[in-house]
Amino acid sequence: MPAEGKKELENPKLIHYNLFQKPWCYDNIPYEDTFWKYAEKSVYYKQILEHKKYLTNNV
Repeated sequence: MPAEGKKELENPKLIHYNLFQKPWCYDNIPYEDTFWKYAEKSVYYKQILEHKKYLTNNV
C-alpha cells in the first residue's frame, strides 16, 4: 500500500490503493505512473479519465 514518506519500490508487483490516495482521484499519488501505464491499456481508460475530471472540477 502506498504511504507518504515511504520509499517507492522500484518494480512493484501489486499496488493496493486504500483510503483517499488514489491516482484516479488525485495527482501526485505514489505509484501513479505505474497505475496510468496500465490504465491506458484498459477498455475503461476513458471512463477513468472522466471520473478524475469530474472530481478535479468539483473539488
